[in-house]
Amino acid sequence: MVGACPLKAAAEGEGWYANIAELNLGFEKNAVIIESMQGAGGKQAALDRLRQATGKPVINSMVELVEKHAKKCGFKQVKISRPENLFYYRFPEILGPYPDGEMRRYISKWGTGRLMDFDGKIGKKVREIREGMQRAYGAVAKSCGYRIGGNYFVKDL
Repeated sequence: MVGACPLKAAAEGEGWYANIAELNLGFEKNAVIIESMQGAGGKQAALDRLRQATGKPVINSMVELVEKHAKKCGFKQVKISRPENLFYYRFPEILGPYPDGEMRRYISKWGTGRLMDFDGKIGKKVREIREGMQRAYGAVAKSCGYRIGGNYFVKDL
């Protein structure tokens, strides 16, 4: 990996801009790597407007922008990291109540991939998060024409 940078989509609110989606990019000699993709919660109206304007989900539009720019810059491939290789897939953080009733983040224990579990529901939540990441990344990769290649979804430009 040569470097990394975020690519963000923003939408205008009432006199302010809010991030509604983000791709984190990395680079190899002949490839741009989309290291992670994330939409922002609570911004559905802005996401819907962009989807209506582009005819596709915002993340897919952003992936296509990366592909076009990568090709223009002479890169041979764009790769999307598979979710199983991402830090937050292995070590998710979940906001939830601690035994004292206070809302705090449940942070995975380093190296174990397990979360502090006070009420027995966290393990289920971790599975739901991971399955959701696999569905989302897989759907974007499939709809944008990527194939599986090791730790990545890969598209030749």
